[in-house]
Amino acid sequence: MSIEHDGKTLTMQQAKKYLEMPDRETRKIVYEKMVTRRLVDADKLDELLTELIKLRNTIAMNAGYPTFIEYTWDSYERFDYTQEDVLAFHRGVKEFMVPLVQQIFEEKKHKLKLDTIKPYDEEATEE
Repeated sequence: MSIEHDGKTLTMQQAKKYLEMPDRETRKIVYEKMVTRRLVDADKLDELLTELIKLRNTIAMNAGYPTFIEYTWDSYERFDYTQEDVLAFHRGVKEFMVPLVQQIFEEKKHKLKLDTIKPYDEEATEE
């Protein structure tokens, strides 16, 4: 996937660098081009993911597991923590990390002197 910007063809990784620039308008333009480009392939990617999920479920069932998660868990030979431990970790992220990230975005909003933080502002440097 690529976009055109400033007369250049940029890969998504190259375009992402523009999201770090101080100029908000440039960030917005590049971000919108990136989103628009991803939407071109959205249906195809959805189809591929749906097919992947079906294949993974078939693999798990053929191996005698009710879900791909349980199949994968055993294939990785996890013994040092349980699936319940993973769920507890997810709850901890939601409880402690999400508020921390929100606080970081609030600080960034004030640093950049913005009323709201948009997705194209997340990696921005100060203007």
